Order: sequence, then C-alpha cells, then structure tokens
Amino acid sequence: MRFSQVLLAGTLLAFATGAAAQSRGPKSYLERQGTIYPSLESYVGFSDRTLEREAASLANKNALISYDYRNALRFASCVDHFDRAAADRLLAVSIGSTEDQRVLSRLAERNGPCVAKVQRMHSLLIRAALAEVKLRASGQTATARLAGVGVPASVNGYPLKAITQCQAVTRPDMVNSLLASEPGSVAEREAVARIFAQSPQCGPITMGRVTPTVARLALVDAAYQQRSAR
Repeated sequence: MRFSQVLLAGTLLAFATGAAAQSRGPKSYLERQGTIYPSLESYVGFSDRTLEREAASLANKNALISYDYRNALRFASCVDHFDRAAADRLLAVSIGSTEDQRVLSRLAERNGPCVAKVQRMHSLLIRAALAEVKLRASGQTATARLAGVGVPASVNGYPLKAITQCQAVTRPDMVNSLLASEPGSVAEREAVARIFAQSPQCGPITMGRVTPTVARLALVDAAYQQRSAR
C-alpha cells in the first residue's frame, strides 16, 4: 500500500520506533492518536536498476515528499502565528530523541486549530517547515545552540549535508529564492538546480541522488543553523 494512502488528517508524526515508544511507558498524545512511524528512506531512497526506472521512481518520491512538505509548511505557518518560539524549542533538541517526541506532542496539544492543516508525516518535515517559516519571516533565527532540522549527513551515499552547509554560506540569496518557491514546483526544481550549478566549490554536482525537495530540506537545515550562529 502506498504511504500516501494511509495518511490521516489531524495527526502529527514524531520520529521514533515502536520499540522505543513502548519502552517509555505511558503513551504520548501522538501515540494515542494512532500515529505510525515510516522511515525517512520512503522519501529519499529509490531504485538503481535502470536510468528510466530510477528517474520515474525519483519523480514519484519528489511528488510524495513535496505534497507532505506543503502540508507541513501550512502547519508551521499556523503554529508560528500563535507561538513564535516553537521552532527554536523543537530545533534545540535532536531529531528522534525522546525530547523531540515530547515537544512535537505538546505542539499538537497546544495548537489545536493548526493540527487539521497537517497530515501524518515524518518529524523531519515538521522541523524543516518550522525552520523555513522562521527564515522566511525575518531571515534571522535564535542565537541559542541548535541541534538543527536533522537532515542526514549522507543521503544515498551523497554528502548532502556538507555540500548544503557550504551553499548556505556562499549562495544565501539563492537559498532565499528557493524558499519563495512552492515545494514540488518547477520553480523549486530550477532554484535547486541553479544553486548546485553555481556552487561547484561546495562539492560534486550529482543531483540524481536526491530529489529537489530533499535538497531543499537540507538547505533549510544549513541556512537555519548558519544564521543562528551569527
């Protein structure tokens, strides 16, 4: 069954495993709502059998993650309206940690009107969306030390984190232009392509390893941390 077929409006997804959830004792708010925990690989992984199949799979993955990320941005915009410090609280803790689960659960409980705007998804998307909304609003972030969004250092063997950290420093205006685009749009794809094409000093330009929206998440992570360090 496709992941998109089991999405359930009105819930958030914290990044955890069933075993870890059981070991914590009483179920959290999110767990009581019947959430599940899909793997990030459902977004960033794709088959390497043939070029055609790889391209088709990559397109499907980007459509899926872009749809979810658009919903995450709607949720984040709503939360930011009521609670400007929400992003800082969540991004101060590591993704997948018990504290990550607790903060996400409290966000859902405290921002009831916003929950209907988001569907069940990976914690990474919620964290990235909150960071992006903060970046769009002012270009500035908290000065406290942050764990960040939580994008993996390597995706499909591609050193995405190191490359995007370099790009956030050398191409900040292009990153801002990317954030003005709609996830999954032609504008997003073109903005990501421009950033990678014009920053060869940052690393190998092999965008076939990640989707445009996954690259966007990594750039949001890098930009948020870089601007917080100012």
